[in-house]
Amino acid sequence: MIRWSFACLLLAGCVSLYPGCGGGSGGSAPDAVFVSVTAPQADDSGDCSSTDTPCLTITGGLASALAAGKTEVRVADGLYTEQVVLQEGIRLLGGYSTVSWEREAGATATYIAPPAAADGRAVIARDIALATSFQGFWIIAPNPTDAGASSYGIWIRDCDSSLDISSNTIAAGDGAAGSPGSDSSKGADGTSGQSGMDAVDIVETFAVVVFHGCVDAQHTGAGGSGGANICSSQDVSGGDGGWADCPLLTDGIQTDPPNSGEYGTTGLGSGGGAGGSAGRDVYHQIYACTDYVIFGTPEGGSGSDGANGGNGASGGLPDDPDGTVSSEGFWTGPVPMDGLDGTSGGGGGGGGSGGGAWVHSSCYSQGFGDDNVGGSGGGGGAGGCGGPAGQAGGPGGGSFGVFMSFTAPPASLPQLSGNIIFTGKGGNGGDGGIGGAGGAGGMGGLGGAGEDSNIMAAWPSFNGGDGGAGGDGGYGSGGGGGNGGPSFGIFIANGGAVADTGALAAENPTVTENGSGGTAGSGGYSLGNPGEDGQPGDAGSISLL
Repeated sequence: MIRWSFACLLLAGCVSLYPGCGGGSGGSAPDAVFVSVTAPQADDSGDCSSTDTPCLTITGGLASALAAGKTEVRVADGLYTEQVVLQEGIRLLGGYSTVSWEREAGATATYIAPPAAADGRAVIARDIALATSFQGFWIIAPNPTDAGASSYGIWIRDCDSSLDISSNTIAAGDGAAGSPGSDSSKGADGTSGQSGMDAVDIVETFAVVVFHGCVDAQHTGAGGSGGANICSSQDVSGGDGGWADCPLLTDGIQTDPPNSGEYGTTGLGSGGGAGGSAGRDVYHQIYACTDYVIFGTPEGGSGSDGANGGNGASGGLPDDPDGTVSSEGFWTGPVPMDGLDGTSGGGGGGGGSGGGAWVHSSCYSQGFGDDNVGGSGGGGGAGGCGGPAGQAGGPGGGSFGVFMSFTAPPASLPQLSGNIIFTGKGGNGGDGGIGGAGGAGGMGGLGGAGEDSNIMAAWPSFNGGDGGAGGDGGYGSGGGGGNGGPSFGIFIANGGAVADTGALAAENPTVTENGSGGTAGSGGYSLGNPGEDGQPGDAGSISLL
């Protein structure tokens, strides 16, 4: 908000602001129209060529002068709550008495004080290349209403030395605060893997009274399915558990090695866990001949856990700390970077199946036995999704007494002299958004049990391996904090070599007692990598971009 009163501004106006103070008279002038916000008879509908019938608004007076081909608009003491757009070739003069229409700087005050506005401009001058004057006003720039917007006392775009701005008091408003960055949500959790099937005894479980009657389609144990999860098109599902197949005899008492389907499969995603190894079937003669014979590890191996995801990198500072000027001539603050998402955890590997047994009922009657199928492997848990990143905070808006910008470096600058400029406060930078936590990885499924109540204790079967757990998703980082907005009496963008900052500062003193750059926004919080803080806004009398 403006941190001064009209009374304090009037004290500053006690100096002689206007060349030729005391000049002018009532009645009419051949090349002028008149404006008074306090005159009872003021009305924008007339030609406003007499002090007895003035226009009510400055905008109406400028329109009347254009329509009548006149080159001067005289504005009486009063408060004009309007945005004023200068017209090429017209002298706009304030400081006239509402009674005598004499021009007396020390005793009159003509205020232009628009209400709060989205674009923050009080006086506008654009594309002026013919003699045009703006003299003798108090300008109270509005505070902008849009997040990160700037306040401009006098906003100038592509005007040359034909434009004369002199003997004014200009009070810049405060820049608007930058918008805060959005906080993120938690990443999706991975689902758990399914458990494997318990071991199967052909006789006891399926009542098959045919020796060596194991049939893959009927008696094999399906592996547990891996947990499913897709994170932003990346599949991080867990691996499936290995199947427990019918035991086969290769030669004599030698059982076949496990086939590929009996191994657990690898979990998906970056850092997916490896599948567990399959247990090898054993050979067994049941009637007091020998114990079972093994040809490798009969227990199924557990799948490996998936790797945890990485944390996202911090949202950092912008590449253009001084900001830029848009194609329409408005200052735009530097935008910091959003945080980065955490990466997803890998799926856990599926467990391998446990070994079964190729069984003989008699050591004298080889070839007649009731086989067992081991427990199948458990499915791996799915990986958790990475936490989404927090968004960056917006930059604060600037506070500018006189703001000049050019699409190309000009041959000359507008003439500025005898103005007193009060700076306002740059808008505070918005805080960065909070980075989200990663999703938890799913639990691995248990491997199927070996010998249990369905299996005759003398007939061996072995446990399937457990599925590995899915990895946790990494934390999303916090968004970068927005920079504070600047505060300058005069700001010139793309002014080229013709900008003489020393002369401008000497001829247009800037009062910075109440002006300051905006404070920096804080980087967004994250348990992984918080965002970086913004930078405070610059402040001073004159700045060149």
